[in-house]
Amino acid sequence: MCPNRAKNLDLNDSLVWARQNKARVYLFGPYEIDKKLYDLALKQIAFLEKGTVRYRMLDEHLRPDKAVNCIHAISDMVPDKPLEYTAYVFGEKASALVVKHLKPWVHQPEPPADWLLEKLELIADGVVREK
Repeated sequence: MCPNRAKNLDLNDSLVWARQNKARVYLFGPYEIDKKLYDLALKQIAFLEKGTVRYRMLDEHLRPDKAVNCIHAISDMVPDKPLEYTAYVFGEKASALVVKHLKPWVHQPEPPADWLLEKLELIADGVVREK
């Protein structure tokens, strides 16, 4: 029940962890996003990497400063928008809620950049593409 020490993994480390744990990986995008969202993402990365916030799967009363789960670590980066509550939704369904939550900053609703998937070697990693 106590929050655990958290680590913010980059894309490569996340994919390695997923492979080692035989986890399914779902891809939403890639999307072109507004510069504001990009800047908020950089700010959120810095916040997560400070080590002050911890991880807890059920994080209801600890967000956003004491503990977050992996979904809320992403969705909580927009300060002028109410926190997204995923309740007991997890995995690809929770990820879809985050995409919807961040939609105001997405310029292209359909993922057109297949070349980027190849460049990031995501196609070869057995990633499931979501629409």
